[in-house]
Amino acid sequence: MRIAHITRDYPPHVRGGVSIAVEGLANAYHQMGHPGTVVSFEDWRPFKKSANSTPAAIRTDGPLEVLSVSSVTHLEGATDHVHAFQPDLILCHDPLLWEFSATLAEELDANTGLFVHVMHPWQDSLRNLQEPTASGRAHRKAIHDAQLVLCPTEAVKQALEHPWSTSQGKYWHTPLGITTLPTAHAQPGTQTPPRILVPGRLGDLKGTDVLLEIIPRVLARHPAAIFVLAGGVPGNARSERKWRAKLEAMGPQVEMRGWLSGEGLSSAFHEATLVLLPSRCETFGLAAAEALAHGRAVIANDIPAHRELLQDGLSGVLAQGTAEAFADAIHALIEDPERRRELETRGWLTARHRLLWEHSMPFHAHALQALESLPPAHGDK
Repeated sequence: MRIAHITRDYPPHVRGGVSIAVEGLANAYHQMGHPGTVVSFEDWRPFKKSANSTPAAIRTDGPLEVLSVSSVTHLEGATDHVHAFQPDLILCHDPLLWEFSATLAEELDANTGLFVHVMHPWQDSLRNLQEPTASGRAHRKAIHDAQLVLCPTEAVKQALEHPWSTSQGKYWHTPLGITTLPTAHAQPGTQTPPRILVPGRLGDLKGTDVLLEIIPRVLARHPAAIFVLAGGVPGNARSERKWRAKLEAMGPQVEMRGWLSGEGLSSAFHEATLVLLPSRCETFGLAAAEALAHGRAVIANDIPAHRELLQDGLSGVLAQGTAEAFADAIHALIEDPERRRELETRGWLTARHRLLWEHSMPFHAHALQALESLPPAHGDK
């Protein structure tokens, strides 16, 4: 099956975990025998479609060609690129790109799929929004229209298939994976001074507001501890400045690293004593998976995605979401290196035996096989 991936911000143009996840998925599919191509809408904002005269650029990512779209003038070239590839499946990775994806699928008589990297209804609920956002409306339409909906966790699958199910076999649990397995489990995390790594976006949905309460609680008991933040707010410089100002005001024990390359983030994991993930909303929890792969003890918010990755007390610690609960868990692991070492070892073994792409691919193979058995997407060819 030939697959065209329609996405945003494909590496090296990284804007968070989705960028990394799509790259891993596209390459894993290719290794399964499903050739792919990628159309990456980079720095693309649907309501600010500037035009320029530069042609759409094509680059390579391993075996894949990646066409970069950053202007409305590139859309015709993107369409031509996908037509030339002749895909059997148009796999959309962002609901705001669904209209473009669906149009291509109809033109090519290809099947349509959506990978749910973000659960916009969950986010809208956490924000107490009375009306869905543009992303939320696009999400609902894409879920309804797609022939195949790929869900990175069972929690996502269950949330989608009950209220919106229109056919059997449409929703599939297709977990993401990690590409490499470092050998950091052979080396315990830093002990003096304790370094607490917090990777990912900044924002209330990611628990940055709770982090502002956690930091003084931990420093009151462990004044030498260092909080290392690796992330930011992609595409929103104003919001990033706001969060950075609040965090930097906590004092010199807070290091703001900004967005890191894959190599830089791996180094940050190696240097860490433990990894803190206070996020309130995840569809998979890639940061948790990467932390386990680096052999680091993880303290994560007790939400469905983290529960599917971590076994509380065995391969990680699930905290109940309050600053007090997180701080108590951090204190316990800083003060008990033997216990922390047990979590590091079991977490690494979890990554080794469950979280590599080779373990995820059978789930995806079943979903793609089911799609192949469907009748033509738009009638007889």
